[in-house]
Amino acid sequence: MANIVKVLLYRSEISLACTLTAYYEVALNEEMIFSAFEHKHFEWLSYVWAFGKNYIGARRNKGTKLMFEDLFTALKELKRSTKAAAAQKFFVDTLRIVCKWYTYGDDDILRALLFHF
Repeated sequence: MANIVKVLLYRSEISLACTLTAYYEVALNEEMIFSAFEHKHFEWLSYVWAFGKNYIGARRNKGTKLMFEDLFTALKELKRSTKAAAAQKFFVDTLRIVCKWYTYGDDDILRALLFHF
């Protein structure tokens, strides 16, 4: 299912990718997260967290759970690899979007923000 979601994201079929992510088991990898940042697929990323699919690997096989700290770490890595002025604006805009997700669960967005200053 992850390959289908990759193709949908590549073709900018965001609503269909969100639906598949919400209702089917999707085994994510780090490349998908970085790609979502680069192409600004924040709606899909919000579905990943909202429906508890924030695992690298299959969730049912005890994959590694991604927390907001990991998400912000990936965002900082992406920021380092781009130009300074554009990267700072992208970083701030992305943080604003992620903070508006209003997710619930055992993941603490405030702690993650404080951890990354």
